Amino acid sequence: MRASHVSSARTWARLWFAAQALGGSAWWIAVSVVLALWNHVVRPGEEAGLEVRFGDPFPRYRAVVRCWVLMFPGVAATPR
Repeated sequence: MRASHVSSARTWARLWFAAQALGGSAWWIAVSVVLALWNHVVRPGEEAGLEVRFGDPFPRYRAVVRCWVLMFPGVAATPR
């Protein structure tokens, strides 16, 4: 398993436990599922399209700018 997958799995585990700690209400679970789908299904396809559209500048831009999803204070950015 790649390091980014391990980090991602840990992040989703944290979200799951946070949802359970907040009462396990269904909307937290639904939000977690939507974010997981967006992060692992939609976003990679969009980024691939942007890389084709903009070429070499896009990977350099992506290396500098973090994705807004799952940004926790004090947690270092993981390479994408």
